[in-house]
Amino acid sequence: MNKERISVEKFENLIAGGKGQVKDKIIEGDWSYFYVFERYALSIKNCDFIGNIEISALNENNRVYFIDCKFLNKFYVDSISTELILNFQDCVFSQKASFSASNKLWLTFINSVLEDEVEFVDIVENSQIRIHSNKSKAVNFKKKILITSCSARLMDINKALISEIEFQYTSPQDIYIRESTISIFKTLALRDFNKLIINKSKIGIIDAQYLLLTGLISIDFCKIDKVNFSNYESKGGLTKFFDVQIYDFLNLKKSSLKGMEFSNIYMKDAKLILDNSFLNEFRFSNIVWPIDNIVVSENQLLESKYDEKENAYVLREVYRQLKNAAKAQSSNIEALNFYRNEMVEYSRYTYNNSDVNFWDRLIIRVNKCASDFGQSVIRPLVGLCTIHLLLFTILIAINGSDRISFVDLHDHNWTYFWRGFGEFFYLLNPTHSFLDYQFGLIDFLMRVSSGFFIYHFVKATRKYSF
Repeated sequence: MNKERISVEKFENLIAGGKGQVKDKIIEGDWSYFYVFERYALSIKNCDFIGNIEISALNENNRVYFIDCKFLNKFYVDSISTELILNFQDCVFSQKASFSASNKLWLTFINSVLEDEVEFVDIVENSQIRIHSNKSKAVNFKKKILITSCSARLMDINKALISEIEFQYTSPQDIYIRESTISIFKTLALRDFNKLIINKSKIGIIDAQYLLLTGLISIDFCKIDKVNFSNYESKGGLTKFFDVQIYDFLNLKKSSLKGMEFSNIYMKDAKLILDNSFLNEFRFSNIVWPIDNIVVSENQLLESKYDEKENAYVLREVYRQLKNAAKAQSSNIEALNFYRNEMVEYSRYTYNNSDVNFWDRLIIRVNKCASDFGQSVIRPLVGLCTIHLLLFTILIAINGSDRISFVDLHDHNWTYFWRGFGEFFYLLNPTHSFLDYQFGLIDFLMRVSSGFFIYHFVKATRKYSF
């Protein structure tokens, strides 16, 4: 159907003469809309607006419905004195759109496409913003949504495609995001909101900075590439992640994780960063941690230059707090893994560190090599057999055994073989009978090494005994 091109003046006359209904027009020029006749709502269907649009509400109960319209230039709304209801269904915004309200504003987008930036600025408490899609078409915000000093009562986003959404300083009291796809979700210095509920959505990155939480954040049944919380603090609020998959990284830095709960989280292939955070009251259950429970620092994540010793010191503290948090929740298996990684980082920190006593450094190194800090059963067995074989070979070479000699070992005879085999394991026992005094040093080293490695073997086999 061909649309009639008309001027703004004729368009306003059609509004008055058609009882608030206009359709199938192309409106040329800028349109500033300030009032409607009180008995009518304004309904505009299948119209194209060439110029800029400015809508301000001066009368009571102003209602404007745009259906299948195109806005080819800037769109500006300011509800300056009384209630304004705006509904956009199947509309296209080609340029920037801005919405503000010093009085009640009810704003609804259904199946619309916004190709440029959208601003919600200085919107008062009793307002509502709804962004919905039906089965046939998704509402699509192709560029950034900026929400600044917006204290609206409700923001409801359902089945939307959003490139980027950022909340600054104040946000709607209740925010619901359901079954949506968002590339970037950002908050900056948010305060005093009531609820942020994100459900069954796909998000590229959640970036929350300087968040002082007094309400509830609930993120459940979501798939997220990156999570970045910086300078997070709870003042009686609660943050819950439930049944969430994290693929790239989870960064909770410079934060106090009191009031943060993670349950049924999969992040096996992700990187975990917890630099300079307080974790002792961090609660978690059913976590698929990164492989080997590995935590990395932000410097490692960014692949920037860093001091190995300082980096190890930061990570050692992270593992220590995770260990304590796991113990506090009776998660002893996870606590063991965190303890091992804590000691690995402490070993790196002490390496060539003159501030740490030499003997302490030696003990840490020996424990790491002998049993991986009590976590490995294989290492003590390998160490026991290797050291004992060396000492046994020396003993036989100097004829230090009454039951077997070095010459006997070269005689290919099963009798001598089994005799030598038995002698090897006999001397492996640290309580074997004393050898001749002239072989006392080797005897002493055999007893010490056997006892040392047997102790580490037993300790490793009992690591799950609580």
